[in-house]
Amino acid sequence: MPRASAASYFAGVGRAFDQVRRRAGSEAVDEDYNLGGYVVRLSFANRAMAPVLTPALAHLRARPVGSPALTIRVFDLRSTGVALPPTPWPEAPAIEVADGDPTPAGPIAAANPIQWFSDQGTLRLLNQAGEAFNLLDLAGRTAFYFVPDAEATTVHERAAPFRPILHWWSGTVERALIHGAAVGVGSGAALIVGKGGSGKSTTALTCLAAGLDYLGDDYVMVQAGPAPLVYGLYGTAKLDPDNTARFPALAALAAATEPSAPTGSSGFPGRRYDPGRLAGEKVLLYLAPAFGPRLKPVLPLRAIVIPKIAGRERPTMERTSAATALAALAPSTLFQMPGNRGALFATVAELVRQVPAYVLELGPDMSAVPALIGEVVA
Repeated sequence: MPRASAASYFAGVGRAFDQVRRRAGSEAVDEDYNLGGYVVRLSFANRAMAPVLTPALAHLRARPVGSPALTIRVFDLRSTGVALPPTPWPEAPAIEVADGDPTPAGPIAAANPIQWFSDQGTLRLLNQAGEAFNLLDLAGRTAFYFVPDAEATTVHERAAPFRPILHWWSGTVERALIHGAAVGVGSGAALIVGKGGSGKSTTALTCLAAGLDYLGDDYVMVQAGPAPLVYGLYGTAKLDPDNTARFPALAALAAATEPSAPTGSSGFPGRRYDPGRLAGEKVLLYLAPAFGPRLKPVLPLRAIVIPKIAGRERPTMERTSAATALAALAPSTLFQMPGNRGALFATVAELVRQVPAYVLELGPDMSAVPALIGEVVA
């Protein structure tokens, strides 16, 4: 089958979506959400995907508007039976690079059928190794997001849906999607950054459990400028089983787990969380039911905090340089966000020049961490 152009594929997906939505009738669903200070509409072809993806965004539900800043059209292939047009990506495992924005092949590409990214004018397309498909037309403010099977959507997609689309779009509204956590108090928030295993999530969840406000433990949106802001996106957290004893109230919110356990013909995770099977499993938490008032849509950004596991008896907070903050924030953010990397790096660099940074040295006793963070954001 010949490969299609990105433009023809986008148009074909649009026609297929419109056909399915007309057929769905009253089963089609539109919901508006306040994301990054703008109203984004999620337009579902039927009811299959809404309960899978919207719990992560429940705290940001907005009143319907006449003209949203972005519309994301959502469907899955199994429940809709949609017939898609010829694909623009190759059949062999590959990474496609366009417009000088390289997306290097890595473990994901090697282990999965296809990891493909294309940047062609105002169009962005990303095939996430066959697990999720993200298409965005910047000029038309329209995106498509689809997965093979709603019920088998991965834990990572349930926890933080639409990441590539929101990353590409955020640059058009002077925002940037950042890999990091954020917590705070009414006067401001701290952006918690660093590589995996540095203590970001544990720090964020310790603060949430202690009564601080919460904007996310993995991805947030930021706005640089004279008065930097951090926007909450996902009201979720992924709890390591080793930390369930530390956060018993959070473990009770577990919703889904086992990202490595294939089920069904698609090879997607699908088993529900079972508290009797914690060994080696990640626990996905939907926080809105228990912590809704503390899930904040936006706070002034007062500090960048870099946690470091140091084995101290008590945690300490010390001021550090903008260069240290850039080294902690930029690599993981840039690696995870395909496309727009030049603009994203510029935003990150501006942010670390504007916002004071601190190293938070951690030990087994985390009880003083919320107070330390409260001091630097007050």
